[in-house]
Amino acid sequence: MAHSKEKKAQAWALLLTGHTVAQTAEATGVPKQTVSRWKNEDADRIMPDLLRASPALRAVAASLRRLHGMR
Repeated sequence: MAHSKEKKAQAWALLLTGHTVAQTAEATGVPKQTVSRWKNEDADRIMPDLLRASPALRAVAASLRRLHGMR
């Protein structure tokens, strides 16, 4: 089953904020094996797609850049 970019972005947001694979799977309804696979993928390759797909994740990324003095 293919998951939407929005669902994947939601999972990444949870993972990036310290949630475990199990917590992320429970919160999103995505199987643990899938969340684990996403976590192990190359983040540099998939993050641009996720940022485009998720306004919420873009806002988090912008806040982190401001916090760290980045543009």
